Amino acid sequence: MTFLKRHRFAIAFALLAVATIFGLYNLFSSDWRGALRFWSGRGGALGGALALQSADVALDGFLWMWLLSGFGIRPGVRRGTMIFLSGFAGLLLPAQLGRLIRSEEIARLGHGRFSDAAKAEVVLVVVSGVAAFALMAGVFAGLWRGWAALPAAAGVIGGFLCCATVALRVVPRLSSQFPPHYFLRPSTIAVACLAVVGWVINGFCLFLILRGSVSDLALWQTLLVAPSNMLVGAASGMPGGLGVVEGYLGTMFHSMNVPGEHLALAVASFRLITFWVWIPAGWLALTWLGRLPDAEEASGDMPTNDHVR
Repeated sequence: MTFLKRHRFAIAFALLAVATIFGLYNLFSSDWRGALRFWSGRGGALGGALALQSADVALDGFLWMWLLSGFGIRPGVRRGTMIFLSGFAGLLLPAQLGRLIRSEEIARLGHGRFSDAAKAEVVLVVVSGVAAFALMAGVFAGLWRGWAALPAAAGVIGGFLCCATVALRVVPRLSSQFPPHYFLRPSTIAVACLAVVGWVINGFCLFLILRGSVSDLALWQTLLVAPSNMLVGAASGMPGGLGVVEGYLGTMFHSMNVPGEHLALAVASFRLITFWVWIPAGWLALTWLGRLPDAEEASGDMPTNDHVR
């Protein structure tokens, strides 16, 4: 275990290299010219997928600021947007630690306490994970009986909120960190439900990417793969799920009858749109925020008037 923690980046990039080599082997051992022609002509579909992913990110940002407001933190739309985007600069950090960049910026700029911002981050991560399970449960239930999809998803979310409420009552350490009945607040329930909408958008994004390369592609397939991809990456402990997510996506795409020559390009397209493109956006936002003075410096630079009491 110590070896894995110490060399997680090397292991992650080694896994990524293996997945990439395997994908390139499938590409060039088949009709790679036809595959390249197919994907080079899919600019509209990939642009639509990027627009959907941008909408998903915007929804996540809205939910994040909504959770922050529950802890009395209101950085404003412009600055809040840049602080939210700055978290993407840490996507390659393990165990979701990159999210703490946002908490650090909130504290540095004087919008609230680091601990309160970190609590909002934890709630968002947990709620997003529960929403992923809720969507998958809804899809499986819908395949069994169409009418059962919404009750199954609602049951997962409701069960989590009730269990979390009980945990706040019986675990003193948790009850001291969150307000009473925090997980039964209408705002918290709304955030949990809207998080499911975000995963649906992510599933549509994947559907747009794969549509055309699979003749019998069904939407329910991409609605399962999109959230499970995040869960696998988080469970792996690897920075950004590198290597593990690519291998998982390649396996899932193969089971969905994506042709071998398309696997590498399909995985690369989805990861580029949902992961890699947001890292430079995060660094740009972090650079912009770095030009803003610390809260203490800003207050120290304000002119004083000794005649004002």
